[in-house]
Amino acid sequence: MFKKGMIATLGLAVAAMSMSLPVQAADMQSATANTATPSTTLAEPAFGATQQIPKYGQIPAGWVITQVYSDFLVITYTGGASYGASLQITKTNQIPVNWVITQATIDYFVITYVGGASYGATVQTAKTTPIPVGWVITFATYDYYVMTYTGGASYGAWIQITKTNQIPKDWVITMATTDYFVITYVGGARYGATIQTAKTTPIPEGWVISQATTDYLVLTFLGKPSYGSVMQVAKTTPIPAGWVITMATMDYYVLTYVGGATYGARVQTTKTTPIPPNWVITTVTSDYLILTYVGEANFGAQVYTAKTTPIPPGWVITIATTDYYALTYTGGAGYGARIQTTKTTPIPANWVVVQATTDYLVIMYVGGASIGATVQIAKLSPIPVGWEVTLVTTDYIFLTYRG
Repeated sequence: MFKKGMIATLGLAVAAMSMSLPVQAADMQSATANTATPSTTLAEPAFGATQQIPKYGQIPAGWVITQVYSDFLVITYTGGASYGASLQITKTNQIPVNWVITQATIDYFVITYVGGASYGATVQTAKTTPIPVGWVITFATYDYYVMTYTGGASYGAWIQITKTNQIPKDWVITMATTDYFVITYVGGARYGATIQTAKTTPIPEGWVISQATTDYLVLTFLGKPSYGSVMQVAKTTPIPAGWVITMATMDYYVLTYVGGATYGARVQTTKTTPIPPNWVITTVTSDYLILTYVGEANFGAQVYTAKTTPIPPGWVITIATTDYYALTYTGGAGYGARIQTTKTTPIPANWVVVQATTDYLVIMYVGGASIGATVQIAKLSPIPVGWEVTLVTTDYIFLTYRG
């Protein structure tokens, strides 16, 4: 069957073979069933190169079976193919990456290489074909598909597709009918760009719902904002990483971007806001929270927080009252550094409990130890990686560092 836009390169020459006769379809299907024989190691060949291998040999990566004989298989190399190259293969093959089935008969497949396609390229395929990444079905009949390549699109490009497609990355549904979708490419958008979409659209990374009606959504691109950037969004939108809710009304949220903050920066938020990494709650009222950024702290830095705060990695609780915590930063400690903490504190990696009383713990940093170093720890202490228990008493454990 002639297919528009395809390049036929069928009928590759096969190396001289023995006088063995071709076998029936049932034997062809059994050709790859037994893979007990080790795979044949082949040097990197050119596209279309052929090789004879034992009938029950494993097919090397990048090769397909193009002929089956009673004693051996003829395999053909698919690597290095150019866009549009085609091969006739047996139906027992796995279809290689970036190849599609352009013809399917009772006895064989014709496969065509679609790697290296340009945006908007089309190919007509059998309906049993795998769909390579970046391709969408733009037309479907009872007998075949027409697929179109979406890679390399520019911002705002659009394609009409069938409703059975997976929507490619960075595309949104801008129209949905009973029969088809129109999808639009939003990659390469600038900060603050907006687009009206169908309500069933996927929401690409970096986009938020800034307006939602009964019929459509309006999406806004947050892109690469700077610290303190503000955006009004619909309340149904997921909150992107690095943003906090600084105002909430019945209809919308106001978000503020806190990425790029410096140590000690503060922001007032709603009580329902997500807390970004390395931010702690330093004030809680009936109406709002005040968050403080504690990233990039130095060893021994201290911050007073609400007791509802998340504890960032590397921080320990050194004071706990009925109203607040005092947290101390353990990052950047030298071997042997000690901190007195509450008994409820999380113990950071490479710290051990060297003293445990009814009221507090003393923890010590053992990172950077030399091979053979020893330390006496409380029996409730975690044992860091690389340390070995060398003695246990009724009160203590002795550890030795083995590296």
